[in-house]
Amino acid sequence: MRNLILVVALCLAPVLAMAQNQDGNVHACVNDQNGQVRIVGPHEACKTHETPATWPASNQSGTVQKASCPADYQQIDLTNSTLCIATLVDAFGSKIDWNTGSSFCFGFGSQDAKLCTHQQMRTACLAGFGLAADLWLADRTEPNVSLVSSFPHCEDFDEAAGVETLHAGAYCCLEWMKY
Repeated sequence: MRNLILVVALCLAPVLAMAQNQDGNVHACVNDQNGQVRIVGPHEACKTHETPATWPASNQSGTVQKASCPADYQQIDLTNSTLCIATLVDAFGSKIDWNTGSSFCFGFGSQDAKLCTHQQMRTACLAGFGLAADLWLADRTEPNVSLVSSFPHCEDFDEAAGVETLHAGAYCCLEWMKY
């Protein structure tokens, strides 16, 4: 096992060195669906289904660095990630459709935020996050149909709704994996 770790470390060293910018950081894109990390150049844009991530190439202070959520987001520290959730209710003074909720998440506090997925909200609920009803989730069940929170129960809290129907708000998420 030690030999495998050594081989992986030796193989990754040149990749990380190439990805390191003059600012001493490694730049990557994290796949929103499966958490896979793709090392990129400092000016390379992430794909639409990816979240940008940057970390120091070396942590010379010896301290452990931890992600923290922007203002207006609730932080949930999970085993493998830090999940940040913003509950947007009546943000517009009226109910919103799925596209408006998705667009608003993108610009709320961080341009990396997206509508929360069903899995993110279920995980948050099981970690003690209180669910509210009538809020958009990211998951599409079929064309023009998405999930909406409907019940405060972790095992059964969603229902399908047409993306043009109006609901009270949306759940916006940011998530950083722990490595």
